[in-house]
Amino acid sequence: MIPQRSVCRVLSRGCIYKDKRRSGRPRMTNKRDDLQIQRLASTQQMTVPENRLSSGLSVLKNTIPRRILKKRAMVHCRKEKKPALKPHHKSQRILWARIHMSSLTEVASNQ
Repeated sequence: MIPQRSVCRVLSRGCIYKDKRRSGRPRMTNKRDDLQIQRLASTQQMTVPENRLSSGLSVLKNTIPRRILKKRAMVHCRKEKKPALKPHHKSQRILWARIHMSSLTEVASNQ
């Protein structure tokens, strides 16, 4: 419990505490820049580098996804890489398509 005398002394002097400068690296974007980044990301399907270039900001590549993620409605994700088809798989697909194309033409001719 804080003594009443201490509370009265603080209240009579007014606010004796001042805001200190924040430690750490200063922000490179302000609120308006953040909104611009979020607007570009939500209205146009752009990649992060394209968004960075079109916004005209000189920021790090990680800044743009962080600003996009700040708006909780958007999700930043990377497209999953798929392995390329090997020649064996291509030939198997063509074979499957030929078999099924012939069965489809038989069904169509019977009707």
